[in-house]
Amino acid sequence: MNDIHNAAPLPVETPQCWYGPDIASRPELWTHDLAPEEVAEIEAAAARLEDVPILELVRDPLPKLAESLGSIRHEALHGIGFQVIRGLPVGRWPLRRAAAAFWLIGMHLGEAVSQNGKGHVLGHVRDLGLDYGRPETRGYQTNARLPYHTDESDLACLLCLSTAREGGLSSLVSSVTIWNEMARRRPDLAAALCQPLARTRWGEVPEGRRPWADVPVFLPWRGNVVTTYVRSAIEKARPMPGPPEPSALQAEAMDTIDALAADPALHLDMVLEEGDAPMAMQSAEKVVEAIYSAPHQAHATMEPLGCTAQVQDNRVDVWLGTQSPEGALQDAARQAGVAPENAHVH
Repeated sequence: MNDIHNAAPLPVETPQCWYGPDIASRPELWTHDLAPEEVAEIEAAAARLEDVPILELVRDPLPKLAESLGSIRHEALHGIGFQVIRGLPVGRWPLRRAAAAFWLIGMHLGEAVSQNGKGHVLGHVRDLGLDYGRPETRGYQTNARLPYHTDESDLACLLCLSTAREGGLSSLVSSVTIWNEMARRRPDLAAALCQPLARTRWGEVPEGRRPWADVPVFLPWRGNVVTTYVRSAIEKARPMPGPPEPSALQAEAMDTIDALAADPALHLDMVLEEGDAPMAMQSAEKVVEAIYSAPHQAHATMEPLGCTAQVQDNRVDVWLGTQSPEGALQDAARQAGVAPENAHVH
């Protein structure tokens, strides 16, 4: 791993490298307006299943929508890195029906994983009156501005239940573009963020572990770059006893990330309307690919994992602790000799 961390920063060329003004002029690349028959299908399925507990819902075939969802999933994971589905009529649905519809769509995009130590798999972005200054409080539980950041999952999906009365601007920026700009302008700063930085575990600390984790912001890997950046998590680790302080170069580099992300020449602004379901590829898929592609000794010594698998009726179910099920699904299907759509990670 030292060779990866110490390699000279080089720009990468992938579909995830885009600039806001250019991508804004081509919305056909990243929006899908639901057709009437697609709306009718998801609405009927959600109405039929809205009283079923979320975790007991099974994947509905959704034959009219499934092909579109497959293309959306591919573009989010392997194309430009984000998509927006428009036209869900959530305004006429009760909340449970909206949740069921969102969940059923999500089951065609991947496997749900818990978002926190409480095991939440479907949560609300809502001001709970919590103090964002506390180390265990997450930004989406407050009315604080959420700066540019990455989330640790293959896909992060949102559903807009109502259009904001004021404000409500959402912005995306390509982490690959930020890396490329830093590698060209200030390779020393890009290199500094390839070294680990302490991040809080948000008060969700496994037994015997430290309350922080050491994670680099950038990890160049196989012609791409993995980005894991939540500055508030880094700042909240600083008062803790034990973790090293970010170096002056790393602090300057994080300021540079924030400035680049805020540059209108790089980011894309959009206003989410009622019924929009945006999704973005996040860092964890490629982080896990990087870790699990290393020799067994390299990753097993960091955090060995166990799992339980059941193969029955041309289906494999795997129970394991992971926030990145994408690779696990493919491996489970291959090992069990079943089709990928018949592999399920819990």
